[in-house]
Amino acid sequence: GKHLPDVRKIAPEYYDAIPHYHSWIKVMYDYIVDDGISPYSRTKRVTMETKEIDALRARGGLVK
Repeated sequence: GKHLPDVRKIAPEYYDAIPHYHSWIKVMYDYIVDDGISPYSRTKRVTMETKEIDALRARGGLVK
């Protein structure tokens, strides 16, 4: 929530390397279009390979 920026400052070694979205519109778009994302996606995560992360970044979906 509102304290996430403070947590990131306290422990950047844990949070700076985590890929994340910077746009809620992009999150909703991916939810609608991507068959690999469903209501159950948050309960079990598949580890992404570097090439998959790079593909998301190329589409403009990830900040880091």
